[in-house]
Amino acid sequence: MNGKGMLMVATSVNGWSVVGSQETHPWKVNGAIPPVRLRKGPGGFVLAHFLLWYAEEVERVQGQVLDDWGWCPPRPIRGGTSMSNHCSGTALDINAQAHPLGGRDTHTQRQEWDILRRLKGKYCGGITWGGTWEHRPDPMHFEVTHDYPFTRALARRLAGTERGSRIRRANPGVPFA
Repeated sequence: MNGKGMLMVATSVNGWSVVGSQETHPWKVNGAIPPVRLRKGPGGFVLAHFLLWYAEEVERVQGQVLDDWGWCPPRPIRGGTSMSNHCSGTALDINAQAHPLGGRDTHTQRQEWDILRRLKGKYCGGITWGGTWEHRPDPMHFEVTHDYPFTRALARRLAGTERGSRIRRANPGVPFA
């Protein structure tokens, strides 16, 4: 509660509300990758769509090792005080052991180029990659960049793609936009 008796909703760094596990879904993207728990709706759908592209076009996602994750219970960013975007279900870590926090050049130049081109093009800048961060690179980390209306419009567009259709079929009844 704030000083005026109004309930304060915690938000993550990207401005999305922090959610509990009941507001998330274990998104299935293909049979080779264990489901990744992300926010229900457009934030999770956009990241699931990206995960499927990444697994098919950049590198195999290591399903045997539990180093791919999304949502987590409320906690600050490592080394900080602001809430992590993982707490809002709008951040995704992929192949964390191969691409650890602080790592540089863990992807090939071609992979980096493909990722950056895809994020700017297909995802219209709606996802940010921690691999581009100067002071503390996080090459495993991808997060929703924009607000709900932008992300919902992006999710609706992605839902009509071949990968979007596959994700919707694998997650029946889960809202995507």
